[in-house]
Order: sequence, then C-alpha cells, then structure tokens
Amino acid sequence: AMREALAVGLAEGVALRMARSGPLDIADIGGGFGHFAAEMACKGHAVTVYEIDPAKCAGLGPWLATQCGVGERLRFVEGPMEDIAIAPDSVD
Repeated sequence: AMREALAVGLAEGVALRMARSGPLDIADIGGGFGHFAAEMACKGHAVTVYEIDPAKCAGLGPWLATQCGVGERLRFVEGPMEDIAIAPDSVD
C-alpha cells in the first residue's frame, strides 16, 4: 500500500511539473522492471532506468517498453548505483 501511494504521489508531482514545462527527462534510480518508468514514458517523458539487476535490464523492462510502444523514450542502464554518472541539469 505504501509503495502504491508513493508511486501515485510521484506521478502527480511529475504531472504538475510537466504541465509547467512539457515532457521531462527522468532518471529512475533502482527502477526495477520499469513499471513506473513505462507509465511516465507513455505520458511523453524520456526515462532512463538505472538498475543493478541484469535480468531486469535485459528481460521484462525492454519487453515492457516495446509492448507499450515507448521504446525510444525508455532505456535501461545496468550497473551499481555508485557507478551512475548523471551530469548536473541533465535530468528533471
């Protein structure tokens, strides 16, 4: 229940920001299979999912992107959180 409430809150916050500035570039750290990321990509945002589990990066995540028709707006990067290099101001 807490996870769903958090996801709803995040989605509402993204929707408010998008209303002000248009589609966002989102970094989803530890995004798992990409369910939240796919939802955001379906709404027009570009989302990069950073995930340590190679099975999630190579399996369900990319399949989900294809099924939702958002492959160009949803990408997966495999690796530990400590290795993530995100340039300042490169994501919203």
